[in-house]
Amino acid sequence: IDPTNATAMSCGVFADIADRPSLVLNVDNPSYEMIPAINPSHATAFTKEEIARNDDGSVRVKVEINLGGESARELVELLTSQPLSVVEHEMVHGYANTENPKTISVVLPKLSSRRVVPLEAQLEFDEDEVFTHTNQGSTFSLESMWAQPYLSIKDSDEGILYVGAPETREYHVTFTNVEAKNIDALAYEVKTPWVNAKRELRATDNGVQVIQIVEILKSYITPREHKSPEFIALQKTLRKYCTR
Repeated sequence: IDPTNATAMSCGVFADIADRPSLVLNVDNPSYEMIPAINPSHATAFTKEEIARNDDGSVRVKVEINLGGESARELVELLTSQPLSVVEHEMVHGYANTENPKTISVVLPKLSSRRVVPLEAQLEFDEDEVFTHTNQGSTFSLESMWAQPYLSIKDSDEGILYVGAPETREYHVTFTNVEAKNIDALAYEVKTPWVNAKRELRATDNGVQVIQIVEILKSYITPREHKSPEFIALQKTLRKYCTR
C-alpha cells in the first residue's frame, strides 16, 4: 500500500520506492525486503514526430505518443488532477520548438480512474522560424535533454548522481521536404552499465529520418562509478553528440 502517490499502479513500481528496502510489519517476524527495481523494457515511451517544411519556412508538426508501464504514470496523474486545457498546453509546449505554436489540435485519452494504463496521444500544430539559418544552410537542434544529467557531474563531486527512473525511450522524427548532407557524422552509439543509447540517421525519398533509442538502466551512479574511465568516456561521447 502506497498512500503517498496520486495514482494506482498494480502493473509496475513507483519510482520513489523502487529498488529500496521495505519494512514488513509482521508482529512475529518483522523484516526488510527489497522492492523490485523498475524494468527499463517495461517502462516505455515511444514518440513518432513528423516535421513538414512549408514553402514560407514555417512547419507543420505531427506527434504520436505511446506510453507503457511506469512511463504512463505522469500523464495519468496530469489527466486526472489538472484541467484538460492545462494538460494540452503542457503537452504541446513540451514538443514545440518555439514559444507560439499555432493551429493546435490535441487528442488525449479519456480516463475514468487514476489507474496507470498504457496511453496514446496525438498532437498537431504549426510553427514559424523552427530552423536556424546559417552560411552552411538551415539547421535544427536534435533533442538530447536525456543526456544532461550524465554531464552535470564534475570530477570534484563526491555525491551520488541521480539520472532518472529506468526507462526505454524511442524517438523517431522525420523531416519532410528537406535534404541533408553528411548525416552519418551525427550518428553514435554507447553501451555502458548505466545507459545504452544510439542515434541513426537515414535519407529517404520522403526526407531525412532521425531515430534515437535510449535505455536508462540505473537510476543512481556512485562516486566510484562516475569517476571511472568508462563513465568519463561516456561523458566525452555525449558532449560531442548531445550538446550544442
